[in-house]
Amino acid sequence: MEKSKKKLIICVDIDNDLYEKAKIVGPLIGRKANLEGAVQLALADPEEVDSNVIFYGIKIYDELSESEEVEIVTLTGDKRLGITANMIITEQLEKIIQQYKPQSCIFISDGRADEEILPIVKSRVKIDVVKIVVMKQAKELEKTYFVLLEKLRDPYYSRIVLGIPALLILLYSLAAVFSIKLEYIAILFSLYLIGKTLGLEDYVISIFRELKVDFHRLSSFPIFLSILIILGIIIVGIDNYLQSSSILSALKSLSYLPFALIFLYIGKIIDSVEAKNKLDLLKFSRFFVSIMIIWTIMISVIYWLLNEKGIEIVVDNIIQMFGLSIVSFYSFAFIKNRVIESMDLENKEVIGTISGYIGKVQGINKKNNLLIIKTPLGQVIQINIDFVSTIKDNRIIINY
Repeated sequence: MEKSKKKLIICVDIDNDLYEKAKIVGPLIGRKANLEGAVQLALADPEEVDSNVIFYGIKIYDELSESEEVEIVTLTGDKRLGITANMIITEQLEKIIQQYKPQSCIFISDGRADEEILPIVKSRVKIDVVKIVVMKQAKELEKTYFVLLEKLRDPYYSRIVLGIPALLILLYSLAAVFSIKLEYIAILFSLYLIGKTLGLEDYVISIFRELKVDFHRLSSFPIFLSILIILGIIIVGIDNYLQSSSILSALKSLSYLPFALIFLYIGKIIDSVEAKNKLDLLKFSRFFVSIMIIWTIMISVIYWLLNEKGIEIVVDNIIQMFGLSIVSFYSFAFIKNRVIESMDLENKEVIGTISGYIGKVQGINKKNNLLIIKTPLGQVIQINIDFVSTIKDNRIIINY
């Protein structure tokens, strides 16, 4: 049965500390649930500011409930933050608004959620007051030591601050154990830094996160074969190196890499077909072509360094692959634009991977390949269709 509340008090736990630290599943609705959740979170981590956010919301609830129809809710996101957390909070908020039909709300957070979550709330319900809860000890806690500790909990910063030195130590140790020249180690580390600059590191990490073998899914069989081939490549590479003591001979094992990629992308394409997701199908096909182009150039260079191919063949391969990359780029872009234009995107929500919630689609400028978006403040902006990454349910994810 639908209830009617004139005002909502909305507390936000964007990184879902309620579950991560106190094993409490959100959203929390009502004074009792919020009080119990805040107490358990405070006991689990007395320094956690999210418990203070909820306590502050309860204080406002007690003050307003004597004279107004009011309800308190706590929305919980996800420890991964970003789009995942935003989408979970959006789903919770929509269900609560549908249930209580509030006229307005009071938004309470610790400040971290404002930039991403405020536009989502503002687009759905009028916000009377925004309150940022700051612990009185914040000035002491914000000393450099504590700020660094907090940042290192974030996987993004820990990969940079701890991951890069660890990688250097590992490569140096491998060079000493296997008598590899430091020049080769420098080349590998430079390639890693270039890949990180181009964003390839996050892409590779996302691939490995998705390598989940579940034999109830048809796509798991080719993915399982891909994993076996990758393990085989590593074993062959180590064997080649032990026999020849040449890092280049070891890298020849990469010639088997396309077979692993073929099975991997067959699995991803099967998933896309089953989900009827044309954009993901295009995306994985494009990634496959791009990696094959890079592999062809890399193998040509390795064989040239081993004096098994002439420089003319290497240059010829690079020119051909460069031409193929241009053709494939424009071909996939053209197909992607046509697919998006054929979809009914009106009133779908647009969420940026960097900027968070942007607004709702009002239409498409097919002539210039632009999405016409209306922001929560009523401003109309246009964003190129090329930025669209995924279209799922009622949301459009863009790299923006």
